[in-house]
Amino acid sequence: MRRRIHRRGLTNGQTALIISIVVIVLLALSCFGLLLMGGIMLPALGQARQAAPSMKSMIQLQSLEMAQTQFVQDFPDQQPTFENLVANNYITVEMTQSPFGPVPDGGGDYWLLLQRSELEDAADAVQVVIGYDRAMYASHYAVAVLFADGSTNLLSIADFEQLVATPPNDRDAMSLPNRTR
Repeated sequence: MRRRIHRRGLTNGQTALIISIVVIVLLALSCFGLLLMGGIMLPALGQARQAAPSMKSMIQLQSLEMAQTQFVQDFPDQQPTFENLVANNYITVEMTQSPFGPVPDGGGDYWLLLQRSELEDAADAVQVVIGYDRAMYASHYAVAVLFADGSTNLLSIADFEQLVATPPNDRDAMSLPNRTR
């Protein structure tokens, strides 16, 4: 008499079904992970995108300051105006354009104190404003500011207005544009 051997375990069809289910679950988990990462990364990307123009403005202010300083050293007998800086290739026209510009009043996008002799007596160079982004001031909630010590900072409009109202800052000379916001 022949004995039948019963095989224990899964059939080929059952094994294929289990493998298919595992693959589908892994794919679903991968998709969920990607969606989760996207949900985490998108706000950070949005914040970086919002901060980029402010950073560009502060970098441009520092570049304008360095160009002006170099121009004064190279040409002590000439006035350091934006026109002279461009004409002598210390800056480009694009460097004078703010990412927040143009200013509605038709004035320049940046204000930079070009005559510095009166600043030699300033006791606290950190509080002396020598440049700011006029376009940003006119249309944004904050303003990029350049200080006499060479540092830049992003100030709220209220903090900036309070700062420029204190000596040795000369609010009247800063040609503050009208705010559109």
